[in-house]
Amino acid sequence: MSKKEPEEIKKNVTVGNYNLGVVIGKGGFGTVYQGLDIEDGDFVAIKQINLTKIPKDQLQGIMNEIDLLKNLNHANIVKYIKYVKTKDNLYIVLEYVENGSLSGIIKKFGKFPETLVCVYIRQVLEGLVYLHEQGVVHRDIKGANILTTKEGKIKLADFGVATKFDDTSAAAVVGTPYWMAPEIIELNGATTKSDIWSVGCTVIELLTGSPPYYDLGQMPALFRIVQDDCPPLPEGISPPLKDWLMQCFQKDPNLRISAQKLLKHKWIQASIKKKPVENGAGGVGNGTDSLGAPANIDDIAKNITDYNERINKKPSHQRKPSIHPKSPKGKVFLPPPEEEEDEWGDDFSNTPKSIKLPDKKSPLKLTNNKPSTPLKQQPTNNTPVQQQQQQQQPPPLKLAVPKQPVIENDDDWGDDFNTVSDLSKAVGSLNFNNNKKNETPKPNIKKPTFSEDEDEDDDDDGFGSGGDDEDDDFGDIPTSIKLNPKFGSNIKGNSSGSANTTNSSSTVVQQPKLTVSNNNNNNNKKLPLSPRQPSSGNVKEGINHGSTGSKSGGVIIDQWGEDGEEDNDWGDVATVNFDPKVIRKGTVNKPDLSTRLKNRIALSETALSNSFNNNGNDDEDEDIFADDFDEDDDEDFDLDKNLMKDNYARMSSEILKLMNLLTPEQPEEVISSACTQLITMFKENSEQKTLLIRRHGVIPIMEMLEVSNIQSHVLCSILKVVNQIIDNNMEIQENLCLVGGIPAIMKFSGPEYPASVRLETASFISKMCSTSTLTLQMFIACKGLPILVDFLLSPYAESKRLVWMAVDAIVNVFELQSPTPKNDFCRLFSKCGLLKTLPIVLRDSIADGEAAATYPDRIINLFIMFSAADSVVRKTMSAVEVIRPILDTLSQLMPEQLAKVLKSIKQLSMDHNTLANLQNAGAIRFMVPFLGRRTGAFVAEIHNHVLNTMFHLCRIDPERQYQAAIDGIIPHLQYFITSHSPLNQFALPIICDLAHSKKARSELWKNNGVAFYLSLLEERYWQVNALDSLAVWITDETHKVENIIATNENIKKLIQLFTNAESQSFAGILEPLLKIIQISIPVNILLGTSNFITKIIDKLGHTNPQVRLNLLKIITSLYECHPNAKKMIQEFKLIPIIQKIADTDKSVLVQKMASKLLEAFNANTVI
Repeated sequence: MSKKEPEEIKKNVTVGNYNLGVVIGKGGFGTVYQGLDIEDGDFVAIKQINLTKIPKDQLQGIMNEIDLLKNLNHANIVKYIKYVKTKDNLYIVLEYVENGSLSGIIKKFGKFPETLVCVYIRQVLEGLVYLHEQGVVHRDIKGANILTTKEGKIKLADFGVATKFDDTSAAAVVGTPYWMAPEIIELNGATTKSDIWSVGCTVIELLTGSPPYYDLGQMPALFRIVQDDCPPLPEGISPPLKDWLMQCFQKDPNLRISAQKLLKHKWIQASIKKKPVENGAGGVGNGTDSLGAPANIDDIAKNITDYNERINKKPSHQRKPSIHPKSPKGKVFLPPPEEEEDEWGDDFSNTPKSIKLPDKKSPLKLTNNKPSTPLKQQPTNNTPVQQQQQQQQPPPLKLAVPKQPVIENDDDWGDDFNTVSDLSKAVGSLNFNNNKKNETPKPNIKKPTFSEDEDEDDDDDGFGSGGDDEDDDFGDIPTSIKLNPKFGSNIKGNSSGSANTTNSSSTVVQQPKLTVSNNNNNNNKKLPLSPRQPSSGNVKEGINHGSTGSKSGGVIIDQWGEDGEEDNDWGDVATVNFDPKVIRKGTVNKPDLSTRLKNRIALSETALSNSFNNNGNDDEDEDIFADDFDEDDDEDFDLDKNLMKDNYARMSSEILKLMNLLTPEQPEEVISSACTQLITMFKENSEQKTLLIRRHGVIPIMEMLEVSNIQSHVLCSILKVVNQIIDNNMEIQENLCLVGGIPAIMKFSGPEYPASVRLETASFISKMCSTSTLTLQMFIACKGLPILVDFLLSPYAESKRLVWMAVDAIVNVFELQSPTPKNDFCRLFSKCGLLKTLPIVLRDSIADGEAAATYPDRIINLFIMFSAADSVVRKTMSAVEVIRPILDTLSQLMPEQLAKVLKSIKQLSMDHNTLANLQNAGAIRFMVPFLGRRTGAFVAEIHNHVLNTMFHLCRIDPERQYQAAIDGIIPHLQYFITSHSPLNQFALPIICDLAHSKKARSELWKNNGVAFYLSLLEERYWQVNALDSLAVWITDETHKVENIIATNENIKKLIQLFTNAESQSFAGILEPLLKIIQISIPVNILLGTSNFITKIIDKLGHTNPQVRLNLLKIITSLYECHPNAKKMIQEFKLIPIIQKIADTDKSVLVQKMASKLLEAFNANTVI
C-alpha cells in the first residue's frame, strides 16, 4: 500500500506475526498501517476494518474472497498476502509499496506531461488485463489506488475486496463518484468495461490534476456523468490521446473497448517504441528504460517539476531589440515601375491608399524640399540599408491608364451616376475655373505606382488624406472623369496633376468642361463633365457637345432643373474612372440655385440662337418653344390633383403654426389644443409626419418634454403627439432615438406619474421594441428592460392595459430579429427580476378570463424560452419564489397551456443545479397527480413531461425517491410499464431505483413491489435491474421478501431468467442471483433441489472468466445448503466436471475456486 507522512503510530499492537506501525492511509472502510513482519523483517501494509461495518452473513464471503485473491500474482498489481481476524477487526495484509500513489505525486510535484502519463497508463492496462483475465473487476481505479515503487513501476491496489465492502453500504454504488462509469451510477452492474471508463478519468486526473467534474459536488457530478455524452476533455492533448479517451468514454459499455485493445492503440504503442528521450517539453527525460519507462522516482520528480515550471511560466511580452539598424525617415527610394502588358485590374481586392502617377515632364516628388531622381533614372547601386528597405517593401502597385480616353457605347448608362459619399476623397480637389488658359492634353500617361507606406489610420477611403501635410506630398496625380457616352461627346486627351481633397462645402459649377485643380499648385487641367441624370431615369433630349447646335442633339433645360424634391437633394453624381477595370465612383456637389438658373438661361439662349441661325433661314413661323411645351400638356391638367396639392400645402402651413405653439411660454390650454389638432392631422395625413421631421425635426417636442413644471395632462398630450408621429414610421423612430428620445421619455414611466402618462410611455416603449433592430438596441442600451419589469409590478386590476403593453413589449424583444442571442435577453430580464413577476401576472390574467385571453399563452411561451436558457437563468427560474406560484396555477390551466408549463419545468429539471429547488418547491407533489389522467387533450404530452421530470428528480437521490413514492407515483409507474407504453423507458428505471431507498420500500410493499419485480424478470432490457432490486431488498428485509420469492412459481421464473438470458445480460444477473442464494436459505434449497444445477453446468464453458468464477461460487453456495449434498454430487456427476476446470482453466482464480470445491466434494464422498 501507499506511503504517506506519518500520522499516528500504533504502539505495542501486534496482529498475528505483524507489528503495526505508522498510519499510511485512510479510507471509507478502514485504516492502513505500515506493518513489520517480525519473523522475516519484511515491511507490509495492513488494512484494518472494523467488524461492525461488515454484516455477519457476508464476513465469510469476504474472507473467502481474500483467500482467492492471494493467488493473483502480477508485476502491476498489489499482492494480497493473508488476512487475520480478531474479535473486533479484520486485518488484510498486503504488499507494501514505498513511494505512495500517483495522486500523492501530483499533489507534491504537479500534473504530469502526456508522455509520462502514457508510460504509466500502459502499466495500468497491463495490470488490468491480468485482473480481467482472472475474472476480477477492479471497480475503483483512480490515482489514489495506483501506487509507485522506487524504480518508477506502478501497481494497482484496492481491487476485489473493495467490492464486498461497498456492497454492505446502503447506497450500493461501488467506486468513487468522479471516476464512476454511467452504468454503475444507474445500478446496471459493474463489468470489466466499467474499469475502462475509470482509466479514462484517471488519465484526465494525471494530466490536469483532477478528474472530470471535480468542480461539482458528488451528486451533481453523478448527474452530469449520466447526462452528458462524454466528459470534457483537456485542451491541448494530442490527437491520438483524444481518440484513445473517446474509446474509453463510450456511454454504452457494450461499445466500449477492452483493456487488451487499448494496449494496442497507437497512443500506447508510441511510448513502447520510443527510445530514451531528451529532456524537452512533455518529455520523460534521460531517466528512462528501453521502453520509455521511468528509471527511478527521483527522475520522475525532477521531470514533473520541470514540466510544471514550463507550463506555469508566463510568456514574456518584452520586445527584443532588433539587430537591424533603424530605417531612416528621410528619402524613400522606390523601385522603378515595371511595364506589364497583361490584365492586372482584378489583382486588387481593395483600393490602394494613394495613387502615384509620374508626370512626363517632372520627376516624382517624394519630399517637399528636395526632388528625387526621376523614376526611370533611379540608381540601382543603393546602400545596404536602402536595399534592405526595398526588399522589405511590397512590390509597387501599378495602375494602367489608357492612352486615349475610353468612350463606352454601352446603352446601359444608369450606373454611371451611382452615388458615393464624397467625390473629393476619390479624385482630390475639384475646381471649375474658367479663367485658366487652355492646355493641350497629353495623350500618353505612364502607368501609376501605388504607395502603401502611409499610415492606414490616416485615411479610410483608400485615396490618401489629400491634405496639406508636407510629408504626404506625392507629386502630381492625374485624374480622369468617365464621361457618359449617351450624350455623344467625343473628348480626346488626358490630364495629369496632383489631386487633393477639398472641403465638402466647396461648390461645383456644372459646365461643359470640368477642371481638376491641385491646392498646392496651379497646374490645373480641364475635363468634360456629364450633366446630372434626371431622377425619373427618362432622357427626352440630350445636350449637343459639338460645335453646332443641331436640334437632333438639342439642349434640355430641365436637365439641370429640380426634380420636385427638397433642397437637401444630393443626387448629382459623377463617376471617377482610373481604369476600365478599377473604378471608384464619387458624388459631385449640386450647383447652387443661381448657377442652375444661369445654366438654364444660357442653354435657352443657345437653343434660340441656333434656331435663328439654322442654315441661314429666318422662319418666323417656327415655334422656338415647341420642344419645351407639349401640345398635350393641357390634356394632362388634373384639377383634383391641384386641389390636393393646395390642401396639402395648407395643411403643412397649419402644422407649422401648431408646432410653433408648442413652447413653454404658451398657456397649457393652447398647448393641449395644438396637440389634439396635430394628432388629428397626422391620423388623416400620415405623410405630413415625414415633412414635419424634415422641416422642424423632433427637437421642439423634445424641449417640451424637458420642461420641469409641466402639468400631467399637457405632458400626456405631448406624449400622444409623439406616439402618433412615430406610429408605423421606422425612420422617425430611429431619428428620435438618435437625439436622445428614449431616456427623455422613459423617465415618465415611474409610479409617481399618473396612469395616463405611464400608459403613453408604455405605448412609446412598445413601439421602440417592435419596429426595428436599431431602436430595440438603443432601448436596451438605455437600460430600458427594467422599465418593462416595473410596468408588470403595477396593480393588475387598475392598470391592465399597462401590464398588457409590458407583456407585449417583452414578447417583441424576443421575437424581433436581432444579432443579440436570445439567451442574453434572458439573462438581462432575469437579472431585472422578471421571473419573479411573470407568475403573478399569469395568475391575474387567468383570473381575468376573456378580457386577457391571449396573455396567459404569451407568458407561458416566455416560461418555455427562459427554461431553455443557460444554467444561470434556469437556476433563477427554479427558485422557490418563482416556481411555486407557477406550480399553484397548474390546476387552472387549459390542457395545451398545462402541457407547455410542464415542458418548461421538465427543461429546468435537466439542469442538476435546479433539482434541489424543484424539490423544495414541491414539484413532485404538484406534478405526480397529472400522471393519473387517462383521457383528454394533450394527455400524452402531459405524461411525457411529468415522467421526464420525475426521472431527473428521482435519479440517484433516495430522498426524492421516497418523496415520489409517498406522493403516489408507484401505481402510475406500474400502469405505464404493464401497458407497454412508450414512456416505460422512464418508468422502469424509476421503479427499479425505489428498492434502493429504505423509506420507499414501504410504499413498494403496499403496491406488491416484490411480485412486480419478479414480473419484470421477463423484460429483456430490465431483468438485470429488477433482479438487482430484489437482491438489495432481500438483503435488508430478508424474511419478508424471501417468503414471496420462495414459491415454486417464482423459482421457475428465476430458472427461466437464468436459462434465457442473453450473453450481455447473463453476466449481469449472476452477482445479484448469487447474493439472493447466499442470503436466503429457502430460495437456495429450492434452486438446489431443482434442475437449476443442470443449467449451471451447461454454462460452465462460458468465455468470460468472471462468469465462470461466479458460476462456481453459485454451485458452492448450493452445495453448502443442499439437504443431501452427496446425492447432489452423484446425481449431476460434478466431480469430473470440476476436476477438468481445475486442471485446464486459464484463470488462476477459477482454478483455485474449482480446486477448493473439488476438495469439498472429495471430503463428502469419503464420508
